[in-house]
Amino acid sequence: MSLLLVKELSKVSADGAVLKNISFQIDEKGVYGFLGKTGSGKSLLCGVLAGACEANDGSVTYKEKQLYVREKQTAQIKRKIGYVPQKSFFDKDMTVFEVLDLMGKAKRVYPDKRFRQIKEALELTGLSAKRECLVGELTLSERKRLSIAAALLGNPDFIIMDEPLQYLDSKQADEVKEIIGMLGKKKVILLFSSRADYIGGMSDKVGFLHEGELILWEDTRGLMKKLDENALGTLDDALCALTDKAREEE
Repeated sequence: MSLLLVKELSKVSADGAVLKNISFQIDEKGVYGFLGKTGSGKSLLCGVLAGACEANDGSVTYKEKQLYVREKQTAQIKRKIGYVPQKSFFDKDMTVFEVLDLMGKAKRVYPDKRFRQIKEALELTGLSAKRECLVGELTLSERKRLSIAAALLGNPDFIIMDEPLQYLDSKQADEVKEIIGMLGKKKVILLFSSRADYIGGMSDKVGFLHEGELILWEDTRGLMKKLDENALGTLDDALCALTDKAREEE
């Protein structure tokens, strides 16, 4: 049984972004990366999978249950999906605990479970000591980890992260990578980025989006065998290598 099955997903957004018959399957827990340049459809796919917008055609199935079919079901499903946006929009005058408590209430987590989950999320993200700090006092890395902690509330089955390492220095990025690695052992983690060097090394499988199409969906180790292992250093290099290989096979 597949955990996540995306079949012939298509979408045209108001700003002209397009998805064309996107299909892929995830059979086990782990970390999965999606890469694409600006205009590739990467952000649009991220939004559709997170339930932020509806597809024009196709389906998303999780554990053999189709997502986003009916309005009531959609609301229930959204509470079971963790979403880490590219930028956090938490009120700077709220404390870390207040933010997480509010998010837990929004996901309708009962108080006893909510307080336990907040404690666990703070421990996992290394923010226990920041519990009473204002969001405005947090570093960029701490705000990113707070977004991850918020996404964990409600014990979601899978978590979608948009540009999880953007603007972080190498030390901060390593902190977030460690958290993502731990989560990937327990959940399905979907990472979206324009930088292959950000998420390529963390991903069990990687997909490349180009002009709204998923042009590759492959095991990372298999991809590294096909390409020079340094080709995942930048998205441009990886796409060029893929294009060259496709021409050779023709």
